[in-house]
Amino acid sequence: MTVAPGILEEFDRLINAGKLGQARQLAERQVAVWPNEVAAVDMMRTALVVSKRPRKALEFAKRAVELAPGEASMWDNLAVVLTILGEREEAAKAGRKAVELNPEYASGWVHLASILMQQNKLVETEELCIEALKRFPGNRELVLSRAAALLEQGRADESEAVLAEALFSDPADVMLAGFLCSIANYRSPVDRAKFIAQHRNYARLLSLADLQKPMVHAKPRVENGRVLGRGKDGRVRLAFMSSDLRTHSVAYFLEPILRHLDRSKFDVLCYSLHTHVDNTTRRLRALVSSDGVNEVESGAGGAVGGEEEEGRLVRNWREVAGDSAAEICKRIGEDRVDVLFDLNGLTLGARSDVMRLKPAPVMVNYLGYPATAGMATVDYRLVDWVTDPAGCEDAAVEKLERMEGCFLCYQPPRGEMAAEPGEIDEPGEKGVVFGSFNNLMKFNDDAARVWARVLKEVAGSRLVMKAASLRDEGVRARTMARFVRHGVDAGRVELLGTVNGVREHLEMYRRVHVGLDIFPYAGTTTTCEAMYMGVPVVTLAPASPGAMHAHRVGASLLTAVGVTELIATSEDEYVRTAAGLARDVSRLKAYRATLRSRVLASSLCDQKGFAARFAAAVERMWRGKAQGT
Repeated sequence: MTVAPGILEEFDRLINAGKLGQARQLAERQVAVWPNEVAAVDMMRTALVVSKRPRKALEFAKRAVELAPGEASMWDNLAVVLTILGEREEAAKAGRKAVELNPEYASGWVHLASILMQQNKLVETEELCIEALKRFPGNRELVLSRAAALLEQGRADESEAVLAEALFSDPADVMLAGFLCSIANYRSPVDRAKFIAQHRNYARLLSLADLQKPMVHAKPRVENGRVLGRGKDGRVRLAFMSSDLRTHSVAYFLEPILRHLDRSKFDVLCYSLHTHVDNTTRRLRALVSSDGVNEVESGAGGAVGGEEEEGRLVRNWREVAGDSAAEICKRIGEDRVDVLFDLNGLTLGARSDVMRLKPAPVMVNYLGYPATAGMATVDYRLVDWVTDPAGCEDAAVEKLERMEGCFLCYQPPRGEMAAEPGEIDEPGEKGVVFGSFNNLMKFNDDAARVWARVLKEVAGSRLVMKAASLRDEGVRARTMARFVRHGVDAGRVELLGTVNGVREHLEMYRRVHVGLDIFPYAGTTTTCEAMYMGVPVVTLAPASPGAMHAHRVGASLLTAVGVTELIATSEDEYVRTAAGLARDVSRLKAYRATLRSRVLASSLCDQKGFAARFAAAVERMWRGKAQGT
């Protein structure tokens, strides 16, 4: 005897219907009757995974492997649970076992590719996907993993070609179209008209994939000239939805808003699209649940949440990872959210299916994605006058709402994470050190060519690059080859992987005399960090009509700090500015001695002032809804 097929069908029906409690009860009954039956044990694993209890699910995943050691699917399931728990080495072992046991089991290849990507084994991921696609031609998940592996190596052109070929074979595939849009941000040069058309097409495919009509909302009430929200005393109910409410750049830039936004005018909620919980998550939860936001200091937060609690009991914090679009929209509606900020755009973890349904009266694309979301249901993109100067309106489907000053606020590390700039090293015989600590996916042949020109202009100079992807030996070799092709001796370029800890990362800037911003997709957090550590950063912000938001973020940051002399508008000017600065040791010393204080005193770090400007922008958008503009 074994678990009856009808029971398995009923279990699947309950899972698909979102009736997780009933599904778990059914699984528990089957395990009680058939404790040594792999089907029952695996039902229990599934119920616990979808109920977001991965630690308990691991017990059943291991038990299933013991009961059926020759079954590839059980090893694959174990790999998935281990991945959720962040145990990547063990997950990779289980994934390899699944592929070894049954090379024709597609899911095993798909999950192993994903695990290798998380380990930054990018060349191995690329090679595995090529091999797997020979067995499973056109498999979307494998195509996406191959494209992602190429992008993470700084090979956006090749990544785009892989996706374009797959999309040509299946032009209605929403995920392929969305990833193709995202990759276009890294391309050089950018075809602006094509870029916008790709994003509009993505929105069209979303609509075709789900014929449900977007929600229609009434205009806000206006009393005595004040546009009322649906919160207490007419407060506007403001919400942020993101998969990056954890140790991530998005969270760092969001935190000053949560900390200083005027709660007499706004109610604040967060919708988390990620299962991972860390100290940053706990700190953000505490800020959201607190009326007196300044009571919560950086690094605080305590043991909020965890696997059992999952943050669901934290006031104004919603854990919605894995929930359907309908469930999330229902929750947002029940919370009476007035203005919903999407902090993902088209990045990994995005829920465009939610944004398309317009669950709040005002929808805003902000912070996490440097371009239009392509959807008519998203009302605004929140930017500034430097990133999106007059004349850029055609680059967005949304209406551009421009903040006064920079659209971002930088929050420097505190406490144990902080580091001092230190005195500048005399270049001496070692030569001037240029540096870039940007994500390697932003790297490209144009940057290699221009940086090679900079190195040739300054005799004896060197370049240090640091990125997580450079931990991969194959990626390091290919990156170095780009510089060698442009006539730079390999001994002048140092390629480093990441270091452990924020403080250690910041201390690496002490080795750098001049920061080189990446292009066309400019750096953000890295530029802020470099200036905070006293390192001047040269950025390229083209003045051409085709320039996009992503190209001009560096210019916005430098303008906020008051170092516009470091903004170049052409490649030639970029080379002249970087080389001229490298030759002027007195200027380098002056920047090292004063740049941190300038950053801290600037509008870029004025958290209260920024929160006030942010609030004013929200009020303008909310009033626009009331006026129908």
